This record gives sequence, structure tokens and C-alpha cells, in this order.
Amino acid sequence: MTNAQNPAPQSRLAGLDLARYLAFVGMVIVNFKIAMGADNDGGVLGLLSGALEGRAAATFVVLAGIGLGLAGSKALDLTISVSLRRAVFLLAIGLLNMLIFEADILHYYAFYFLFGVLLLPLSSRALVWVILALNLGFVAMVFVFEYDTGWN
Repeated sequence: MTNAQNPAPQSRLAGLDLARYLAFVGMVIVNFKIAMGADNDGGVLGLLSGALEGRAAATFVVLAGIGLGLAGSKALDLTISVSLRRAVFLLAIGLLNMLIFEADILHYYAFYFLFGVLLLPLSSRALVWVILALNLGFVAMVFVFEYDTGWN
């Protein structure tokens, strides 16, 4: 068989990388719009940036979780080590960036990575229970805390 018929397996998933890139670009567009104080003018670009708000960041977090899960299924110890370093890096960069841009969210991603690392060794059954507990906890928090307190 030739290499054209039996290609070597790739260590990366091109579709996942493309989706991450698109989510990242969406986050950059949204944050650039916020930093520039641009208003939605109702044009095509305004509609596009409005459609990305909240969705790009959420997509990026979900894709990071998928990547973390896929990596953890192959080499758990290495994944934990790499993820902890990424979390520390994101925390440091995010806290430094907050000196310039108050709406920085990179430090939140650091905590998402740390939370994800804690969940990696759990079984599927335990993960289902964690998901249920988190959902019930967040619904309870909506009734206990005022969501818009301190919101500018």
C-alpha cells in the first residue's frame, strides 16, 4: 500500500482546531467591539458581532473541555501537568490584563481548566452526578443571590 491509500494517523483533529480558531476569532471581535465602545448600528457587522456575544466564549470553553477530555483519555498524568501549567499561565496573563482591560475573562478560563483537571479522573457516573449537582446548585443560586448586583 502507498501512503496515499494509508495515511499516517494525525495527532490533532483539524475540525476541533478549526472550531477553536473560529471561537477565538469570535471572542476577539466581541472584545474589540466592547473595548472600542462600538454600538450596534443594525448593519451586517453589527448583527454579526451581536450574534457572537456570549456564544463565542461559551463555544471556546466547550471546545477546550472536549480537547481536555480527549487528551485525558490518552495520557492522564501528562494532561494534568500540561493543564495545570496552562491554568497558571492564563491566570497570570489574565490578572495582568485586568490592569489594562477590566472586562478580562482569561483568569476565568484558568479556573475552568483547574475545575476540568479535577474532573478528569472521575467515572462517567460520577460526572453525571457532578453535572446534576452543578445545575441544581446554579438554579438555587439564582434564587439566593441577586444576579445584577454590582453590574455596570
